[in-house]
Amino acid sequence: MRTDRRRLLQCVMNLASNAMKFTERGSATIEVKKMGRSEDEGKREGDFIEISVTDTGIGIEEDDLPRLFHPFARLDSPLRTKVPGTGLGLYLTKKLAAEVLKGDVTVESEPGKGSRFAVIIPIRI
Repeated sequence: MRTDRRRLLQCVMNLASNAMKFTERGSATIEVKKMGRSEDEGKREGDFIEISVTDTGIGIEEDDLPRLFHPFARLDSPLRTKVPGTGLGLYLTKKLAAEVLKGDVTVESEPGKGSRFAVIIPIRI
C-alpha cells in the first residue's frame, strides 16, 4: 500500500475513538480488507482498501446521518453530556480521506444496535 500513513492513522484513530466513546457495553471491531472494482459496483477505479470500525453502541438515527460530517455538528444522544467533543472529528476524517487519501468515508447505523464507519482509499495514491 502506498499512502499517507500519518493521515490514514489519524482517520482510523478518530473512528475507533468515536466507537469507544459511544459504546458503553459491547464491543468495537476494526476490520481491514482489500477490494477490487467489481466489489464496489464499479464506483471506483482499481483496487482499494476498506478499513472499517464497527461498534455495538447507541447507533445514529437515519435523519441525523447527513449531518455527521458537517463541522461542529454534535448530535443529540443520551451520552452527549458524558462524551466530550467539538464536532470536528468526523468532518476532518472525511476531509482527509477525500482530499489527502483520495478516498471516502461511509457510514451505516441502526439506533440501539450500533454503527459501522469505513475509510475506503486506493491502494496507491
